[in-house]
Amino acid sequence: MFENDKEKFVKIGNGMVLRPGISKGVRVIADDGHPTPALVVDFKKSPFYAAQWLVDSIAEMCDYKPPRSSKEHIWGIIEKYYSGKSGFFGLILTLI
Repeated sequence: MFENDKEKFVKIGNGMVLRPGISKGVRVIADDGHPTPALVVDFKKSPFYAAQWLVDSIAEMCDYKPPRSSKEHIWGIIEKYYSGKSGFFGLILTLI
């Protein structure tokens, strides 16, 4: 379960944000030699894609400067983050 309040998100760049949340689960512990279920709650922060237009995420990755050519290193980084995602952008990556 993760926080939905955008004021608590931390921008980490490359079109991503850190969102605080919790992870819950059940573990078996020994209680006087008897197995007993225990609720375990871990607090954590996880990266998520920012809720923004894809073009804004790409602009953020390029420091808001257009790449000089299709061979520039940034395209490999963009492909790493977004390969396998459906939509028009996947088509662009295959053409480059």
